[in-house]
Amino acid sequence: MRKQRHFFATLDDLRPRIAALESQRALEYQLHGMRDDRVFETFASLLDAPCLGTNRTGAVISGDCYLVYPRGARPRVRALPQDRGGVKYEQDLSTAPEILLLHPGGVHPSGALIAGRIAPTVTTGTRDRGVVFYREFAKELVRGFRRIQSYWVGPDAYRALEDGKRLVTIGLGSPPAYDLAEATRISRSE
Repeated sequence: MRKQRHFFATLDDLRPRIAALESQRALEYQLHGMRDDRVFETFASLLDAPCLGTNRTGAVISGDCYLVYPRGARPRVRALPQDRGGVKYEQDLSTAPEILLLHPGGVHPSGALIAGRIAPTVTTGTRDRGVVFYREFAKELVRGFRRIQSYWVGPDAYRALEDGKRLVTIGLGSPPAYDLAEATRISRSE
């Protein structure tokens, strides 16, 4: 299975971690997805992303996803001809070894906190530059977070857990039994 790290973080949890990462290395971020044109939204700092700390979809996998890579190593864009005509464009993740996928998660308008996820796009070997970059980035991203089951939980996210907020591991439509809060209550009572 691909290496990845799951976490819960609010904007207040992310700000100092992202600032620390950006002070250590020149990074760039690009909103990931398929587009009708070749122009992908790019940020010199993730802190400039307008929706950082929020998840509008209510699901981990369909929330905003950013490519993280060293500045100057922007992935190429490739054209994908469509069966019904026309062309769509996407980033070619195979063009640079040091690209990470970051779903930052965040607070949904319902008040629930949706999980985030960080993963490398390449997992070929332990010394591969992409895997090393992933390990360094992921470690710094969750520094100061506490581990609960297989999730890293930021200080502000932990207060939300204690206050009884939903910490959603999959999506708002999934049963609360899959939430981190529900699983934590069950394990505390056993």
